[in-house]
Amino acid sequence: MKTVGHLELKSFSAVVPGELLVFGDGRREMGIALAKDEGSDCLVGVFESHGEAHPMMARQSGDLECLSFGTDWLLEPVHGDQSFPGPHQILRRAGLLALTRDGWLMNFATSPIDRAGQFAFDWWNIGSNVLVSALPDRAVFFSEWHIWASAADRHEYRGEPVFSFKANPTARHGS
Repeated sequence: MKTVGHLELKSFSAVVPGELLVFGDGRREMGIALAKDEGSDCLVGVFESHGEAHPMMARQSGDLECLSFGTDWLLEPVHGDQSFPGPHQILRRAGLLALTRDGWLMNFATSPIDRAGQFAFDWWNIGSNVLVSALPDRAVFFSEWHIWASAADRHEYRGEPVFSFKANPTARHGS
C-alpha cells in the first residue's frame, strides 16, 4: 500500500530542530521545531493555533505525539505589493519573514498583544534554527508566505501548500 504525503508519527522527544510538525489536542496546530531542551521537551514556533491569531512560541512535552513532514519542506515567500510591511509595522506583526545576509528569519510572538497593538517576539534563523539576538539593520521583510511539504509538491500540477500565512497588523486596544 502507498499513501499520499510525507508524514511520520513520532514523539516530540524524537523530533530534531527544523522539522515541520502537525500536532494538537482536538484541533490542528502546525509549526517548526526550533530547539530541544536538556530534557525531552521541544520548543516550537507555532504558525497556526486554535487560541492565537498569530505565530507564537510554545513548549511541547517530549512524551506527546506529533506528525512530522521532516526537514525537506519548502518555504515560498509571496512577492506582491502587500507583502512588504513598512518599518512601523514590524513591531505589530508576528509571522514575518526577513531575508538577511545570514539567511531567512521568522518572528514568533512571546507575549500577548499590548495596548499599543504590539507584542514581544523572538527572531529565529529558520535555516539554522538559531535564536537571533538582534535583527540586522539590512533585511527585506515578507508578510505573506506558503509552506510546501517538499519542492516536488510545489511543482505538482494543481498542488497546494500545506500552510499559507499573511501577517496582518494587530489592532490597538483602547485606553
